[in-house]
Amino acid sequence: MPPKPLSLIRAIIMGPPGSGKGTVSSRIVTKFIFHHISSGDILRHHIRSNTELGLEAQKFTSSGLLVPDNLVTKVVLAELNANQDKSWLLDGYPRTVSQAEELDRNFLVGVVLNLDVPFDTITERISKRWIHPGSGRTYNLDFNPPVIAGKDDVSGEDLVQREDDKPESVTKRLELYSNMTKPLLDYYSDQDKVVSFSGTETNVIWPHIKKYLEEKTEAMGKHGFLTPKAIGNRIKAKGLQKLKFYCQMCQKQCRDENGFKCHTMSESHQRQLLLFADNSDSYLDQFSLEFKDEYVGLLKRRFNGRRVNANHAYQEYICDRDHVHMNSTQWETLTEFVKWLGREGIVKADETEKGWFVTYIDRDPEAIARAEKKNKMAATDEERQERLLLEQMERAKARATDDGPSVSTVLQRDEESEEKVVFAMPKSIGVKKVEPVVKNNALQVDNGKVSKFSGKKKSDKKRSAIEELIAENEAGKKEKKEERFLAC
Repeated sequence: MPPKPLSLIRAIIMGPPGSGKGTVSSRIVTKFIFHHISSGDILRHHIRSNTELGLEAQKFTSSGLLVPDNLVTKVVLAELNANQDKSWLLDGYPRTVSQAEELDRNFLVGVVLNLDVPFDTITERISKRWIHPGSGRTYNLDFNPPVIAGKDDVSGEDLVQREDDKPESVTKRLELYSNMTKPLLDYYSDQDKVVSFSGTETNVIWPHIKKYLEEKTEAMGKHGFLTPKAIGNRIKAKGLQKLKFYCQMCQKQCRDENGFKCHTMSESHQRQLLLFADNSDSYLDQFSLEFKDEYVGLLKRRFNGRRVNANHAYQEYICDRDHVHMNSTQWETLTEFVKWLGREGIVKADETEKGWFVTYIDRDPEAIARAEKKNKMAATDEERQERLLLEQMERAKARATDDGPSVSTVLQRDEESEEKVVFAMPKSIGVKKVEPVVKNNALQVDNGKVSKFSGKKKSDKKRSAIEELIAENEAGKKEKKEERFLAC
């Protein structure tokens, strides 16, 4: 009877070279009907088929260069899109954090199976691997030795050891793998997706992998453990849930009402309540102080003195799963807490139609000094000018006070002496009169005489130097215009 197919599962298998990753992958594919996708196999297939992606990849492989990340990503995503209705096991991809981020933007990875095999074991295992060049048959001197040492069982030809299978090369390859995959494992560990299996042999590791997958898939039910729905539930479980199912004394978040009821009846919870009853004011003050410090710290750090809706800041504050809940403080509502902050002078609080808004007041001496320096630099030129004008007025008043009070006098004119006021005007500067140059042309000459259109006015009125220059300029323009006319 064929194995029963599971819900769609997105899995990645990781392990150093020689860890038995290929053997484990083949067993998973056979047992759980996964579609095995190997980035190396896909690239080789495209190269053999002479596809567009294969030809592009061959430019690098033929030169002994690594295929760029963007090209590998394009090849793998094309294969994954062609198998969207299947559960798949991804092997050899991703290799970097950037590739993992690109994969997450297109598919939701459910689990990362990490084969943790000691490097000493791998080095010893690979260094004892021999191959037949003609057929590619592989032998191991420990668990799969040839019948005749150094000879192929089928052809009887000599076996060889690849250069990269020698102990020195294996050590370098393992160090390179460790440096490359550590950031990648950290990336998936932060998402709680890495499951490691340790051992020295594949036959020892495989039963644990099999048991893990069977247990999780049996518990899946309608929404399996590795399905997108189950993954979403686990992500929610790590974050914020209903506050009424949270116990601040025990710092325990219960999933539903039944779980919270069971927790309140537990012995550990009863012991915490006895401690609270002995000194309730101390616990209440401590929780209130922690809540106030964390909320105000968020206003100072996140909003930096900007005016913000108090509820928006609170929603951002409670995103931390380990935050102190307001239910355990001396304030029953957020409004009471905001009013208290305003009375204490910690924030500037104002109520609007959209709720309460708060602005953090930074009373740190260094912050005050920075603010004063900023205000000085922000002074405009107009303000500085006004300040200088006021200083000049004050100085003028001070001088007037030093000279004594001013006394008004009456203008007295001696009628007997009739003196005339004479204004001495300077003589006008002589300007050499410039006569406009008038040239004769075909339109102006009539029987050797200059016509009345010669540009020289008959008026005998004396003109100023400026008028002469203007007239000369106009004559020049008219002459140029006539020359252009004749040229046409």
